[in-house]
Amino acid sequence: MERMFKSFVFVLFVVLVASACGNSSRDGMQMKPEPNRLSRLDSVENMSDYLGCYEGVLPAADCPGIKTQLTLYKNNAYRLVSEYIDRQDAVFIDSGSYVVRDELIILREKDGDSIRYKIEKEKIILLKKDMSPVIGDLADHYVLKRVKAF
Repeated sequence: MERMFKSFVFVLFVVLVASACGNSSRDGMQMKPEPNRLSRLDSVENMSDYLGCYEGVLPAADCPGIKTQLTLYKNNAYRLVSEYIDRQDAVFIDSGSYVVRDELIILREKDGDSIRYKIEKEKIILLKKDMSPVIGDLADHYVLKRVKAF
């Protein structure tokens, strides 16, 4: 099961890198923080701005997509369910802890890696390893929308 999850992470990384290569003229752009009401997300008062369940379909290299559900709990625990569309026995469930820094949610994986999302109103955006957003035609496919708030 762990090997399959690592394969999922690798495929996701390859897709992120490949999509970024098609837009080399904009790759050097830095993500500028946008001032908004989420500037102190780590305070208890603002936890309701990001707690809840998020869903979306992420791109995949070898199937129509990865149906993704991420749930963020008040105790800084998360549950990530990834289901490869049109593939048998391709549902992966991961859990662990997360931290919130400024406008970022950082999922801490058991193997020491991390997955980062930028928080926006009612959605989170999966970031590349260098913490920049995916740009170009596939950018909208890296968004998970909040379907349930806690």
